[in-house]
Amino acid sequence: MPRDKSVSHIKIMAAAKTEFMEMGFEKASMRSIADRCGMTAAGIYRHCIDKEDLFYRRG
Repeated sequence: MPRDKSVSHIKIMAAAKTEFMEMGFEKASMRSIADRCGMTAAGIYRHCIDKEDLFYRRG
């Protein structure tokens, strides 16, 4: 049975928002976002294509 990714998605979006607000887009890193939400960077790439995609998805 597939896992529900909605909880991970919520954690990623919250971590991304914090990272972008504190660091700005240029200095934000996928690895740092992953650390903030307790995931690996590879895990985040299952939810978005790249940093720009994550930036625009966070709303």
